[in-house]
Amino acid sequence: MLEPETTPVTLRLSGADIAKAKARARKLGKPYQTLLKDVIHQALS
Repeated sequence: MLEPETTPVTLRLSGADIAKAKARARKLGKPYQTLLKDVIHQALS
């Protein structure tokens, strides 16, 4: 299956939210950007 084309975006988040995302991503063993992409995708589905 081909991955859909992606578009780079700029998003401003609080330092606290980024720290939480990085901590959760570490526990899941994935990059925090991937975690944020997954969260956004789930919220929009």
